[in-house]
Amino acid sequence: MAANEGDRRDLAGRRRLQHGFSRLQRAAGAVALSVIFGVGHFLPAVLIFVSAGAGAILRRALAQLSGNYFIQAIRAAILAGLSARWRSATI
Repeated sequence: MAANEGDRRDLAGRRRLQHGFSRLQRAAGAVALSVIFGVGHFLPAVLIFVSAGAGAILRRALAQLSGNYFIQAIRAAILAGLSARWRSATI
């Protein structure tokens, strides 16, 4: 039975790694789309990367708390709006 527990821990560690890698992929995809649509400076791309990553983390956390997809999307949109507002205030 000890081998099964070790396998479970290894599987749980792999799942956490996959979720983290998935968040990085989403953030990188958001930056790639921003470059396609004309972002030419480094700082806005960093802000997009950070806000997309934070949105992915927020959506994942809300998915564990609630099965309502609308709440997840609305909270991620609010986070994106707040980060855009913060960026426009710092220019």
